[in-house]
Amino acid sequence: MDLSRLRIGTLSFQLDDRTMVLSSKVRRKIIRKVAEKHAPDILVCAGFSVDTVKDIRWLHQKSLASYCYVEAANGGKKVDGNQYFLVGGNFKKPLKFGTQKFATQEDFAEGKVSKLENSKNRFHSILDFKAYLMVCGEINVIKGRDKPVFNSDKVKNFVRLADIVINPNHDRMGNPGTLNAKRSLLSKKANDRSKLYINCANWHTNKPSYRAGDQKQYAETLHTIYLDGRRLSQQHISKGKAFEYREIDLSEL
Repeated sequence: MDLSRLRIGTLSFQLDDRTMVLSSKVRRKIIRKVAEKHAPDILVCAGFSVDTVKDIRWLHQKSLASYCYVEAANGGKKVDGNQYFLVGGNFKKPLKFGTQKFATQEDFAEGKVSKLENSKNRFHSILDFKAYLMVCGEINVIKGRDKPVFNSDKVKNFVRLADIVINPNHDRMGNPGTLNAKRSLLSKKANDRSKLYINCANWHTNKPSYRAGDQKQYAETLHTIYLDGRRLSQQHISKGKAFEYREIDLSEL
């Protein structure tokens, strides 16, 4: 299989202040329904996808055909914070990725990048591809806008070796021009191999520090897909009062 044959789905939900509008039970049912009805090869869910590891296990027990990246807001025992998992596909049990290691350039300056560099399973195999997971603000391992560069040679090498970079957000980040430059770099071809970047974010109502226009369910950049440095357009497939599912079939490009 090559990247051009993949169908990619992205799913996000509505946040009100720091609370998800839909219950975790409803959200996990939506994730299951999307995976079963639309059956993308890969489904990436924005942060706070479900509340607990119990929800993660429930999803995995449904034997979903799609490979689903899902975050539990309570990452489980001995885990301080959220944790992403990969469920479905041919995995016998959910694959754990650990918590988000840093969020800002200031965090990076404090040396927290080493935690990302040494995180178990972030570089992993899915289908016939190598993938690398970066959670939300970990994209700030890249600095700059006009000429963005990696602040970590180890992370740079992981990205160089990956066919797919997964970078879900908890809610929309600001500074779209800088984000576009960083996302383009994360999808840049390496060793003459195409590279795919997948991102999606929840939209946040009642958050005064954000411009209202940035937090709309139908904002084009709520979900973003890049291939070889170029942003692609997705289809709005399924929408509800508090969820948004989009999809792209790379074979149709």
